[in-house]
Amino acid sequence: DYKVTGVQTCALPIQVLALIVQGHSNKQIARRLSRSLATVATHVRAILAKTNTANRTEAAAYARDHLDAFAEDGTDRR
Repeated sequence: DYKVTGVQTCALPIQVLALIVQGHSNKQIARRLSRSLATVATHVRAILAKTNTANRTEAAAYARDHLDAFAEDGTDRR
């Protein structure tokens, strides 16, 4: 599990968040992760709730500011 400012989350939401940071749409993320569009949308909503952000742009900025393992381009630095 990863911690985003004290909030624990599993690897799939972090992968989704990384792809959001890279600018991918839900449809592109679903294809890339071999998940349904509904699954990705659920993860995006959960990410927005956990990070207390209103949209994808805010969530991406939050990830860059608060998730130690994230590089500027959204790749995992671990």
